[in-house]
Amino acid sequence: MLTTPCHHPTTNARCDETVTDKRIKFDGSKTSTIYLSNPKRLQVEKVKVDGCFITSGKRCDWFARMLGNRAEEIFIELKSTRMNEAIEQLDESIKQISRDIKKSRKRCIIVQTCNRVIETQRQKYASQFLSRFNAVLKFERDGATVPLTP
Repeated sequence: MLTTPCHHPTTNARCDETVTDKRIKFDGSKTSTIYLSNPKRLQVEKVKVDGCFITSGKRCDWFARMLGNRAEEIFIELKSTRMNEAIEQLDESIKQISRDIKKSRKRCIIVQTCNRVIETQRQKYASQFLSRFNAVLKFERDGATVPLTP
């Protein structure tokens, strides 16, 4: 489970920050980018998961949640084409970070640079995540802006 503040397990460097930007950027080196729209400038905990909070095994790239209102957890995977790997990374990250795997409301976002997943696969994955984790799974294009609050 994620604790606030969170640190790299060996270097003790901070892996999180609190932001109030109107548009919160999530990106990585040589990968895609997504933005969360935050027009009310709510306090958001932004956590670098891959290579900081979790340094081994399968893990997503980013995690976010509103401070003071932890009703929704947001898991973000920046991916180009390997959807099965993205699904596995989100799955493992939920198991390690979520406050409550079954009950906490979650949103999982896979950011794609190309659209290679057919609709039936998307529906299958979305159904699995909803039933296993109470998580809404969304596929977004590279550079998309999605609302912080659904």
